Amino acid sequence: MIKTIVFDFDGTLMDSMGMWHSLMGDYLKTKGVVLTEDLEQMVVTTGFVKGMEKLNEIYHFEETPQDLLDDIGEMIIDNYLHHVDKKPYVDETLAFCRDQGYDLALASATSSDYLGQVLEKRGLDHYFKLIQTCDMVDLAKKDEAFYHVLAERLEKEPEEILFVDDAPYALETAQRVGIQVVAVYDHESKDLWDKGRFDRFESIRDLKELQGLVEKL
Repeated sequence: MIKTIVFDFDGTLMDSMGMWHSLMGDYLKTKGVVLTEDLEQMVVTTGFVKGMEKLNEIYHFEETPQDLLDDIGEMIIDNYLHHVDKKPYVDETLAFCRDQGYDLALASATSSDYLGQVLEKRGLDHYFKLIQTCDMVDLAKKDEAFYHVLAERLEKEPEEILFVDDAPYALETAQRVGIQVVAVYDHESKDLWDKGRFDRFESIRDLKELQGLVEKL
């Protein structure tokens, strides 16, 4: 029986995946680095903090990883607050799930340094009883341990958790530890949807469809 619904942030609640690609690409160009698909995937799957550390290990920037984070951080927060939209039906779906009696949590690769500010200023912080980011637990969302720690912190068994995300690698990993998953469409992943990468999951085109699924739980 599902007791807690966990949401991803970027690409699930916020239409921000394009921002990450653009900002990271433009910033790394100033360092003489071209953001390839492999490099972007590494940052996305390991979390922003760990990703910047790995980039520093590869390219030996003059700045420390923290300097890099501070350098790009203001641009990221400004985009979250002024240029990135919530995905459709975010507030009404979070309110609906909460009103149905489910605890809500957030699991994200976005740095906790940014996430807290953005959630508060975008009016989303009050929905979530627990927030877990990769840098908070020093684990990537591609690691099964990330979801075991999440379940422990929620004080729930994996099978009591429903996880909503737009990234197949995260959904696959959560599913392997026994968490029920729902894939939500994001236009930045259109090619993966067209190739059938999400066919193995319960899937929805937008968050409004999640309300119908939740009613059937």
